[in-house]
Amino acid sequence: MTEIILPILGILIALLAVIWLYILLPYNMAKKRGRSALGWIILFWLITPIWGIIFLLIVGNSEKKIRKEIIKELRHN
Repeated sequence: MTEIILPILGILIALLAVIWLYILLPYNMAKKRGRSALGWIILFWLITPIWGIIFLLIVGNSEKKIRKEIIKELRHN
């Protein structure tokens, strides 16, 4: 029984890691910065996630997101 459970458990852990690394991480990072989540998910699949993370950190927030944050800050003051 253990011979079956351990490989299945390993496959499930690997699958969850891939889902997190290639779907959830770029989705959350892109949405937080006001960028296209689908576009960044596709980019993470085309290049490695580490390069995707670096590119997303370099490009930063979208202009629309920056404007929204400025307006939100001005309204709170």
